[in-house]
Order: sequence, then C-alpha cells, then structure tokens
Amino acid sequence: MRRPSFLCRLLTGLAAGLLAGWAAAAPLELQGDESDLRLGPQVDVLRDPDGRLGLAEVMAADGFAPARDHPDLSFGYTADVLWLRLPVVSRAPRTQAWRIEFEYATVDRIEVYAVSDRGMERQRSGDRMRFAERSYAHRNPVFALQLDPGERRTLYIRAESQGTMTLSSALWSDRRFRAHSEAQYTANALYVGTALALALYNLLLFSVLRERSILLYVGFVLCFATAVTAMTGLGAQFLWPNAFEFGNRLLGVGFAASSLLAAIYARTYLDTARHAPGWHRLLGVLVVAHALVLSVAVFGPLRLGFQLMSGGGVLNAILIFSVGIVCAWRGAPGARILVLAWFALLFGAMLTALRNFGLIPNNVLTANAMPIGSALEMLLLSFGLAARFNELKRQKAEAQAQLLAAQQAALQTAREHEETLARHVAERTEQLEAANARLHELATRDALTGLANRVALESYFREAFEHRRDPLRVLLIDLDGFKHVNDRYGHGVGDRVLADVARRIRDSVGHRDIAARLGGDEFVVVTPEARSEIAVRALSDRIRSAVAQPIRVDDGVVHITASIGVAGLDADTADARELLMRADRAMYAAKVSGGNRSHWAEG
Repeated sequence: MRRPSFLCRLLTGLAAGLLAGWAAAAPLELQGDESDLRLGPQVDVLRDPDGRLGLAEVMAADGFAPARDHPDLSFGYTADVLWLRLPVVSRAPRTQAWRIEFEYATVDRIEVYAVSDRGMERQRSGDRMRFAERSYAHRNPVFALQLDPGERRTLYIRAESQGTMTLSSALWSDRRFRAHSEAQYTANALYVGTALALALYNLLLFSVLRERSILLYVGFVLCFATAVTAMTGLGAQFLWPNAFEFGNRLLGVGFAASSLLAAIYARTYLDTARHAPGWHRLLGVLVVAHALVLSVAVFGPLRLGFQLMSGGGVLNAILIFSVGIVCAWRGAPGARILVLAWFALLFGAMLTALRNFGLIPNNVLTANAMPIGSALEMLLLSFGLAARFNELKRQKAEAQAQLLAAQQAALQTAREHEETLARHVAERTEQLEAANARLHELATRDALTGLANRVALESYFREAFEHRRDPLRVLLIDLDGFKHVNDRYGHGVGDRVLADVARRIRDSVGHRDIAARLGGDEFVVVTPEARSEIAVRALSDRIRSAVAQPIRVDDGVVHITASIGVAGLDADTADARELLMRADRAMYAAKVSGGNRSHWAEG
C-alpha cells in the first residue's frame, strides 16, 4: 500500500487542525485598533522534544495546553521545539493589517503558519537566518497578519533556539506598531550612541593620562555595548546582516568578555591588592573563571556558552558589588561610586538572568533590565573615572606645591631658626613666669587656711600707704577661748577649727576685701569698700555671727566667738604697724569687756 502523499497529509492536517482549533478555544477577536495585546494568555503550547513534528502532525495533535505555567511565554533554556497555537478572527469593519512582534531578538528561528479555509501562508524570522531572508524587515522577529472582515485564521508558531526560549509577544495594529517600533529604535540607538560616546571620551582621556583602569573601562563598555547590540537585534539588522552565525555567537562572547574585563577593572580601580588582599585573590580566581567561560562562548556549544555567560554575569556582579562595599568601608577612593554603578548593573543582570532561566515573568522591565542597568552603570563608572582624574590633578598640584616649598626652604632657613629661638625663649619665659606665680602664691598664702599670710598683708599695706587712695578699715580678729579647744581636743582639731573659721571669715567679706591670718588664732580683714562706720559695723557683726556658729568635731561641738578691734587709716597714721597696733588695742579692749564684741580704736 502506498503511503499518502505530503499534499494529502497536509490537507488532512489542515482540516483536522481547523476543526480542533475552532473546537478547542474561542478565537481571539481583533477590532482593528489593538495596542500591545499580550499573546501569552491567548495561546496554547505544544512541546516537540525531538523537533520532528511537521505542520500537519501538529495540527492533528491533541497535546496543546494553555500556557498557564508560562503566561509570559518565557521558557528559559530548553532544547525542545515549541509550537504555539492562536486562533484569530477579524471584527474590524474593513480589511485590516496587524503585526505580531516577538520581543526577544535572539530566538534562533521562528516560523508562523497562518491556516484558514483558503489555505496556508508561511512567514519566518530569527537570528539564525540572513536578515534579507526574514519575512518582515525588523530587528525583532515580526510577522504580518492581514484579515478581511469576519475572516478566521489559526496561527501555528514554531520556535527553536539554543539560547533562552523567550517568546513573549504582542499583537499591534499596523499604525500603532509603527509608532511603537520607532520609539524602540530611538531608545536602542540612544543607548548605543551613549556607550560609544563614553568609550570615545575615555579613550581620549586614556591618551592623556595613560591610566590602565581607563583603558579597561573602554574595553568593558565596547564589549558590553556589542553584546547588547546583538541582544536587541540591531547588529543583525545593521552590522552583520549576512553573518548570522557570527552574530548569534557574538552575544555570549560580548557578555563573557565584558565580565572578564569588569573583574580586572575592579581589581585595578579599587586597588584591591592594598585595600582588600583576600578579595583581590578571589577576583583573580574569578578572572580565570571568566576566561574559561569566554573560551566556551567562542568555541563551545552555544547553549552551554549562554548558560555559563548568564550565571557568570550574575556571580560577577555580586562579587564586584561586594568587594566595592568592603573597599568603600575601608576608604578606597572612588569605591562608593563603583558600588552604586555595580548595583545598577547587578539589578539588571539578575533580572535578565532570572528571566532567561524562566524564573520571573517577561515584561517591559525584565526585557530591558540589562540595557537600562548597564547604561546607568557606564555613566556612573565614567563619573568615577572623572573623580579619579580630579584626584590625580590634586596630587599633581600637591607635588608641585611641595617642589616650590623645597625651593624656598633655603631662603626660609634663617628666619625659621630665628622664629624657633624666639618661640623657645617665649616658652621658657612663660614657664618661668608660671613658676614665679606659683612661688608667689605659696609665699603669700597661709598653708593651713588658704587666706593671705603676713607677707601678702605687708605688701598690700605698702601699696596702700604709697597711694592712699582708698579709706581703709582694718578689723583685727582674735578667737575667744581657742586655747581651751587645743587643750581639750588637741592641735589637730584646733587646726580644723581654724580652717573652718577662716572659711567663714572669707565668706563674710566683700570681693575687694582682704582676709589674712597673722598667726595662731589671729586674723585680719582689710576693707577698702566699707566707707562708712555703719557699713564697717555691719561687716564686723557678720563676721562675729558667722564665727559664733557651732563647729562639729569628732567628739562633740565646739563653740567659738571672736573679739574684733577696728581701726581706720587717716592722715595721721604713719604706717601699717601703727594701724595694726591701734586695731590690736581696740581688740584687747573688746576682750576685756567680755569678748564676742567689736570695739573701735580711738582717733
């Protein structure tokens, strides 16, 4: 028995497919003004692990299932051929054109079969064919769909890829798609132009500074921009339209090379050998690993190269981000900018890798995460290099200033010696004055009570008698019954009583008054402020009242009173000795009168 011809099988499949498609799901109704209509929730998926199924067999198959597990049609790295089924019907009032765009440009091959009762139309695209062979001239796989009012078709879409199988797609009306496409081309051109401008600017900067980190940065930017150009489909459309094998491999090679250069750049830019030796060695291991990944991307299987490139990119971003934090913590110049830049790239790389493995949904953010993150990273790293350049300028200016200072040092030597000698003399003078002040303090203060002593009192009287500007009043104070305190409690308690009495006298006088201890239990207060007899009597009463307050000692309470003799400086007073003698006679008169009272000296 002869086997059915291909035409018979195709016609049988068409009929079975139409019946199965219309029976399985309601068709997607198109109104004519669709904008970014996501196809994930609308399609059914069939896996073909061996890749042997033809259209007729797929149309007759009953293994299609809704894409519930992959609503964004991102299937990660898979060797399966995938078939998508989408029935559509036009509800537009006139013949209308639509466009179906697959948003990931590096899918190897996509074929669309539009089946209707009038037959079948086939279109194809993908980065494994020459650009001129694509059914629609666009950087992404794009397919045209034209329907008459009420016309029904079932779309069977066959996709295979050695890279990530990301089939996220959208349906647009022709008018809206043109505006969307122009915006996307503009954004991608802006990205490439920015990368080239940064590379050229820093290349010129390298020609002046000859700093290795700048050259590494230029290499990183060019490799990364080349990979993104391949990923977005711009390279296949404008740079290598006929070298599809080269362009397909260039995606993995560009990202692997940029990761290798980034690891070397981080070691140089951060000076990890000095700031983080342990991380320096770890980055060295990472460099070797990236070199191996690059060799696989150049010579090895494409799928393995893509998988190693994606995983290595995430690992690279995490490690460089971590070492940047460590170096920033340890004060490495420019490390904070690198951390911020690598955070942007890390975020983009992680989203892209997770989307490539099918672990997160494919959307506008995840689809463009790598270009957006890398653009921010390139700009920030350029700022970092500019900051490094400014630091070099500052260091050069400092070196020139040091040279100028060295040239002037000989002229300044004599002056510096002079200034040093004068400073030493001044310091020694200050030390001597401080020592003299301390000696004077010791010589003019009573050691027990802290009051002025006889020496200080005599000095004060000499100056007072030379100028005679202020009307002095002298109060000579003698403690009543102090000998009894010494006899009963001992000289130790007696000294404590004297110190307490001295404190009370000092607290009773004014800030310009002089309180002194003549010796034993005799004290003197000289007051230039008390100009009237009433004021002097008030001062005398305050002193006697303060002294008369009980004084607590170890074995009880001591009661002390004071007899005070008051004498004033007048024109007939010859000297301090005479003044004190008059006050002493007045004090003695107070004691004879019973003590604890004040007595004024007679004119």
